[in-house]
This record gives sequence, C-alpha cells and structure tokens, in this order.
Amino acid sequence: MYLYPAIFYKDETGGYSVAFYDFELATCGDTLQEAFVMAEEALTGRIHLMLKDNEKLPIPSEVYNIKKPKEAEFITLIKTDRKYLKKDKSLRKNVTIPEWLAEAAETANLNFSQELQNALKAKLKVGVQQKM
Repeated sequence: MYLYPAIFYKDETGGYSVAFYDFELATCGDTLQEAFVMAEEALTGRIHLMLKDNEKLPIPSEVYNIKKPKEAEFITLIKTDRKYLKKDKSLRKNVTIPEWLAEAAETANLNFSQELQNALKAKLKVGVQQKM
C-alpha cells in the first residue's frame, strides 16, 4: 500500500481540487466524495506508470510537516493498493452476445474488449474517468 499526502481545495462551484504534495499531480471532483475517488485514481495511475518505467517513487512527506496553504480546506493521506497496480496482464474471456448486437457493434467499429472493460468498470465503479 502507498500513502501520499494530498491538499484539498474547495472551489467556487462547491467542487474540490486535489493537489499531491510529493508529485506534480492534481485532480478534482464535483463533490468531496468524488474528489477522494479521483485522487486515489490519479495516485494509482501515477505510481503505476512510475513503477512500469522503473522510476523511483518519492518518499512520502509527513502530513504534520506540511504547512497548510491558507486557501486549502485540509490535508490528508490518500492511499492506493499495490494490487491495483498489477493490472497490465490481460486475460482472455469468451462471452456470448446476441448476433444482432455483434453485427451492430462491428458496423460501428467498436472494440469488443475495450467496450466490455468500460462496461465492467462502470458497473463496478472502478477506473472512473475524470470530468474535464
């Protein structure tokens, strides 16, 4: 498990921006809960890429050593779990779908694997895409 401090800022629209103290990394959410989810997702993604590229991870700063910026709401630790960082290996799964659906998807040039992954992530509420 990795723990890194993040600084949360409330914006004028009621949403939250999140900046990681030890990374050049920021994200946001329309609600506090969404900001936490997005922060974990962003941290997981950054650490995943760094490990994949054999980059050294920064030593996490101690929260009590960070001076809270005046405009910040709070500072807290965001965790990610290494098990979510080992997702490069793909598995083959056979699925059965109606013929008409397969034809429609092929006509639309959809990637079946990618569409199934997107649907599963949405259903499981993992890998949520950041709103821009």
